[in-house]
Amino acid sequence: MPFQPGKGTYFGLEPPTVETLLPSASGLCVQRIALCPHASGTHTECLLHIDPLIMADMTHTDAWKEGALVPCTVVRVKPVALGASGEQYTRSVPLPLADELVVTRAAIVQAVNAVHPHDDFMHSMLVLTEGVEAFFTHEAMHWLVEKKVTRLLVDQVTVDRAVCGPGMPAHRIFFGRRPWACITEMVRTPLSSEAPDGMYLLNLHLTAFLSTDAVPSRPVLYTLVERGTAAAAASSAAAMLPPLAPKSKRQRKSKA
Repeated sequence: MPFQPGKGTYFGLEPPTVETLLPSASGLCVQRIALCPHASGTHTECLLHIDPLIMADMTHTDAWKEGALVPCTVVRVKPVALGASGEQYTRSVPLPLADELVVTRAAIVQAVNAVHPHDDFMHSMLVLTEGVEAFFTHEAMHWLVEKKVTRLLVDQVTVDRAVCGPGMPAHRIFFGRRPWACITEMVRTPLSSEAPDGMYLLNLHLTAFLSTDAVPSRPVLYTLVERGTAAAAASSAAAMLPPLAPKSKRQRKSKA
């Protein structure tokens, strides 16, 4: 989701602004940008978001030590009504209604089992609802933690209920006491033809802001080109093609 001055704000926060500091007569353009990443577009947040006192000296490098490209699993799930899900979402003020939609543990497990990802590809996961507004149940977040998912990406404004008070149970379950974990929200939803469920390489493209609870980010997925019957190893940069852009004739020829 792109940064747009004056647009795209959520949670009642002020929209981002761009202020020109030098007059046009100077022949220069120097601008100052003011924004809240949580309300202005795609962003990645860390433990500091829910634990500002204990983790005051934390930076986003703690949540991104492995390098620029990491294995990632992409799955699509169908949200269901909380009352019919058999799962829970508590510690919210006010409590959610039975007909509100949630992303469940059962739905994520079913989608992951259909992909059969290698263990290394479970540490990062993009969970898509394709535009359906929903929040994550306690069971869904506990399962992600059990499976050692440390980077969660969603096409939702938030993994919690939009109005949940200070509880933020989904965030708190996922982060726990893990300074290396991060959540990326407001990801642009790729079409299933662009990025079908499966295994990819991920680059979050984090903005280098230090000591902040969230920073703007620009997640990019790269496909793994098959060689014979096995997926190409991540070590070959030539084997990585961005799925969100059409392949050139040269790329199609090299793959063949």
